[in-house]
Amino acid sequence: MTESNYLILGDLCTFTAGNAFKTEFQGNPSGDLPFIKVSDFELLGNKYKINHANNWISSELALTERFKRHEANSIVFAKIGVALTSNRRRILTRDTIIDNNLMCATAKEYCSDPLFLYYLLSNLDFNLISSGSAIPYLTVADLREIPVPYHSSTNQKAIAHILGTLDDKIELNQKMNQTLEDIAKAIFKSW
Repeated sequence: MTESNYLILGDLCTFTAGNAFKTEFQGNPSGDLPFIKVSDFELLGNKYKINHANNWISSELALTERFKRHEANSIVFAKIGVALTSNRRRILTRDTIIDNNLMCATAKEYCSDPLFLYYLLSNLDFNLISSGSAIPYLTVADLREIPVPYHSSTNQKAIAHILGTLDDKIELNQKMNQTLEDIAKAIFKSW
């Protein structure tokens, strides 16, 4: 590939950080908006999309506290600490508030498919660009400058479709495995 077939990541998406999540607002299992933390990445059903959250807030609280809403189809990832080193990315399935240990990437015009952006970001090792010796962290400036290959809109959609289909199948298999494990446990208990 020639240099002309590359863009920088900042051409494909914008990056925004999360908000501090005060203890008094945490622990509500229902509300209008999920307020996710790094720990929510590991909830069942959140393997590559954020479908569930441990904390929810009202729209009124989001306005009062001036929490930034991150759009559905944005890609969320850890921006600091040990969680950053595991290179996990997730797709937001609805407008969501994220805590200040997370960052979001939202697709711009050169990125015609947010799912493509997810797979592109999932294949980047953020450990290679993180700063800080004791506690690794990412800066928006460093993220924006990462060179990435350019793909046409048609190719972006094709890549996203194929990989998305595979991920959906993997997630379905994991749910079936969990169901079978639960059934086996129930049968064992009944004996």
